[in-house]
Amino acid sequence: MTAVEDELGFLLRSGNRTELLVSLAESQPLDRYDLERRLDASRRTVTRALDALTERGYIREVEGEYVLSAFGASLAEAYRDCRRDVELASEYRPFLERVDTRTLDLDPSLLDGADLLLASERSPFVLLTRTLELRAEASRIREIAPGVEKRSVEQLAERLRNGEDLEVEVVLPATALEAAEGTDAFSAGHAVAREADAVDFYVADDEFSVFVGVMDETVTVGAGTGGEPEVMVESDRPALREWAETHLDGVRDAATPLSEY
Repeated sequence: MTAVEDELGFLLRSGNRTELLVSLAESQPLDRYDLERRLDASRRTVTRALDALTERGYIREVEGEYVLSAFGASLAEAYRDCRRDVELASEYRPFLERVDTRTLDLDPSLLDGADLLLASERSPFVLLTRTLELRAEASRIREIAPGVEKRSVEQLAERLRNGEDLEVEVVLPATALEAAEGTDAFSAGHAVAREADAVDFYVADDEFSVFVGVMDETVTVGAGTGGEPEVMVESDRPALREWAETHLDGVRDAATPLSEY
């Protein structure tokens, strides 16, 4: 067992130990009675945890009150950071577990505060419906999309026919472009979008399974299995938007403009 494993094992064997550390990190010094109230635990339980932490060098007793040692403060901060990261990852697990980090380098901390939307058997089109709502109000749209959807094509074509002021950039895999141009359900609307000055299409050689979109100030990232979207996060957080713009730039720059394809 390494020193790191030994320390982690010591802390995690008792929830009272970690709660005492966190309590002292948040407010110190504290006496035994303060800690009993904070932990809502018996005197015997708190005494046992205090003795163990003192013996280990995490805390020190000074005139009947307890403070963190420098070592204990360092471990308390690391523990709080780890717990926060695990809580965040757990909250967005339905999305994160469907994302391959080799193709989408997204720091989970950027998702903090994002809305999570899940498709289900009862609401299989909830992700598309929400995406269309956002697009309908946006004047600037950037996205990479694994495929083409009929309602999406029709919405864009209708807005272009109505002369709306739009700035649109879309990156599609070659297979999705072929489907859009070769299928009657898509071809008419796609032709309108393709000929519009307001729309720039790019063609990617590689397939991608994640949708990334920026609609004005709002970012959406969708993922699924087998090519079907199953979960989406939505946020207007500037840090996530900066990440999305950078990711879109990279995918676009590696793609071929449709005019040259």
